[in-house]
Amino acid sequence: MPNPNNNMNVYKQALEINRKLKKENDKMRDVLVFSIQVLDGEFNKEVQSKDNIIGLIRHKIDEVLNGW
Repeated sequence: MPNPNNNMNVYKQALEINRKLKKENDKMRDVLVFSIQVLDGEFNKEVQSKDNIIGLIRHKIDEVLNGW
């Protein structure tokens, strides 16, 4: 018969791991959003096209943020 206390411990551990991963993900997302804001502000004309490195970087960051 399964031990309910063990199941609860596994559940709590999984929740804690999930919280840590979410926190890390939120930090990375914040950096990407900041990067897009800087690129848009500093290189407004260049980000309009993917034919240059600034525009390509901006496009790739946008793809990551939008889940491809």
